[in-house]
Amino acid sequence: MTAMERMKSNDVSQLPVFEDSGPIGAVYEDTVVQLLLAGKDIRELVVREVMGKAFPIVGRAAPLEQITAIIPAQAPAVFVDLGDKKFEIITKYDLVHSISATA
Repeated sequence: MTAMERMKSNDVSQLPVFEDSGPIGAVYEDTVVQLLLAGKDIRELVVREVMGKAFPIVGRAAPLEQITAIIPAQAPAVFVDLGDKKFEIITKYDLVHSISATA
């Protein structure tokens, strides 16, 4: 439920899940909706029961072509590994906004 509240308060459709080593998964709005429609009480579920696979990780020098090959075909977002367990996220929204700003 805490994850859903964070998604709602930040107006995002996915929420990455981290452990000490880095990203381990993500909670996706679509998955939560499916669980609700199936009659699940999401207040009683833990994040591990709801999360899907983590966003792909690319290096900080990854070319735009590599990122656009991943978003949206493979995932709705990618992490850019900045080193020292720090990551930047690039989402579909970021990609569309960036491309439309240069067009």
